[in-house]
Amino acid sequence: MTSYLVEALRKNSIVAMLDTIGGYGAIVTEQVIPEELQHLRRLLQIYRVSPITPDDVQVLTYTVNCRQTNESDADVLASLVYGEINRAVAKYAGKKVYSQCTIHRSIFEGENLWNTPVDVRIYNA
Repeated sequence: MTSYLVEALRKNSIVAMLDTIGGYGAIVTEQVIPEELQHLRRLLQIYRVSPITPDDVQVLTYTVNCRQTNESDADVLASLVYGEINRAVAKYAGKKVYSQCTIHRSIFEGENLWNTPVDVRIYNA
């Protein structure tokens, strides 16, 4: 599902707000940002926070950290993420998926770094 989120969020309006890695918008899919990318200030960080269960219908929760150099840009980026995937129905890897989002408060993480987390619940069967 991480790949699904990356694909869904590679939209021009979102990528335009990100630093670049190898010509692409900075989207990191690891819980800890690799040392060589820690200089980036405008990025999305996506990782799963829920377990994978043996249930027929999976409900996976991911966190999308929307990092920017100021609070208002972090909020705008979070709103773009929310607008792109909240209540979205899609087909991914042969399965129907539905996602819902919750935007949290912006968090000051250091000089020129704000993070607005977006929780994404993905339902698939």
